[in-house]
Amino acid sequence: MNKLSGLFVCVFLLATAPAFAQEDGTENGAGDSNSGARAAHEAGSYPPLPGATAFSRGNVAPDPDEGGNGGLGFYVSLPRFLIVFGVFLLWTWTAEWVSGDSASLKVRSEFWNTVVFAAGFLGLLLALCMPQFFMGFILLALTYGVPAGLYVNERNAKVPQSSRVLTPDHLKKVAIRNLARVGIRIGSISSHDGSVGPDIVFIGKSETGTGDDGRNRQVENSKGFLAAKELIYDALLRRCTDVHLEPHEDVLNVRMRIDGVMYPIEPF
Repeated sequence: MNKLSGLFVCVFLLATAPAFAQEDGTENGAGDSNSGARAAHEAGSYPPLPGATAFSRGNVAPDPDEGGNGGLGFYVSLPRFLIVFGVFLLWTWTAEWVSGDSASLKVRSEFWNTVVFAAGFLGLLLALCMPQFFMGFILLALTYGVPAGLYVNERNAKVPQSSRVLTPDHLKKVAIRNLARVGIRIGSISSHDGSVGPDIVFIGKSETGTGDDGRNRQVENSKGFLAAKELIYDALLRRCTDVHLEPHEDVLNVRMRIDGVMYPIEPF
């Protein structure tokens, strides 16, 4: 009870203190009426806006004449956001490729999937949370590139020379193949044929019996497209009438019918 009484007294004294101060100022006559009115006006108003910077309270649109954009929004730099978003799309494509490639080659699939995903996700968070854009972008590039490079180094050690990726020869073949799709031919004839493969065109059929361009593009982007072209070209040279593919756990056995007789060839 004593504590409540003491608290009440303190609140009462704090509430009446401005009244006592005003009465004392009136009795003593300190200051004139104009200064008192000015002080009361300034006490009940906001301080003046800074003139050197585009400052605003609440949701007031900054004045373009004072350095603002005249509107709200655009709190994020659009070019920098597009750069980070581009790296994000590249990371998702790389993670999907690592998942499928490591599973097919049996190169510690679970381990590399975890490393690539966790490192890329951490780099994305750092890029979005770092106050300095360039520092965050460098961390994002490192967390994306280092795990992917380590995986490529391990998988290249387990495959033959012709199946290695990100080597000078592989990058050259990828460039020649992609440019050939748009009608641009670079390099010698032998290098062009080795990258694009034989002049074989696969035609996909839809349910209506007509060609399906979407399905053709999907097949051309598949991993075994070049090998399939070489297989059909080899079958034509052997005067083969039909090709039999027999998938097994680790290999794909191939048999060709030549002059009515089935002959096994080198499996995939």
